[in-house]
Amino acid sequence: MDIYGTWKSIDLGKAPHMLIGGGTGSGKSTAVHGFICSLIKHNNANQLRFIMIDPKRVELNYYRNLEHLLCPPITDPQTAVAMLDAIADHMDKRYSLLEQETARDIESYNQRSRQKLPYIVVIVDELADL
Repeated sequence: MDIYGTWKSIDLGKAPHMLIGGGTGSGKSTAVHGFICSLIKHNNANQLRFIMIDPKRVELNYYRNLEHLLCPPITDPQTAVAMLDAIADHMDKRYSLLEQETARDIESYNQRSRQKLPYIVVIVDELADL
């Protein structure tokens, strides 16, 4: 819901990048938790995977036992940077798979291929701390 009380929804496949900003107490963390809960509600662990990076060890530790996680929430900045490099490499490999199937996105790839790809959502809390 936006600040005017209007319900909003977004197709993850059409909005692959999102930045949430605002001052202290403006609801950034609440919005992130809402996104996570909504994604979990609508996708099982075969359809959606998370990588969570939380250098302050405050917001994302709640999800440490979530079956959707590819790894436990990352709190070390050096490990976080290495994971971001690794996920960028993985993204390039996925682009190659999509190209081989002449698919424009994961949804069309999954319709054509026997091997299904889950969406991977990377959440970084406090990017400035990295």
